[in-house]
Amino acid sequence: MGIGTDEQETVVQFNRNGKTATIYTSDSTIMTKLDKLVGNGYYSVQREVKNEDGLVVAKFYSLLDKSLVSFRSSKTTRVLTDEQRKAMGERFKAMRGKREWKYIGVVTVVVNAAYMKFKNLVESFGVCHVQKQCITQIVVMMILRKSR
Repeated sequence: MGIGTDEQETVVQFNRNGKTATIYTSDSTIMTKLDKLVGNGYYSVQREVKNEDGLVVAKFYSLLDKSLVSFRSSKTTRVLTDEQRKAMGERFKAMRGKREWKYIGVVTVVVNAAYMKFKNLVESFGVCHVQKQCITQIVVMMILRKSR
């Protein structure tokens, strides 16, 4: 079992006169981000800490250039023109449309494979005749709402 989120931490250590930094983290999100940076020439894994089950629960990283550590003074906000906002909205609509079709394809296969179970279940609620297409649409709508 891993470390609970309340106990996960990250420590960045460097000396004023040194050039390198050491990063210790037990935060799984930070580990994932740092693992993606390993191999770019600046970051490397020094050591992994494992629990009794052999699961990696923490890592020590070495950063060759401490100037890559930065502290922000504030959050940045985007200032968009109406044209940029409209173009961004169109891109998001296109991405959502593609995602929904993927879910519909997967769900349709599942519904077709289990059609008789769904038919019997729906008819047990007092519906006399159920068409396969109607059951597919009902299940697809329920799963699309759940997955958003």
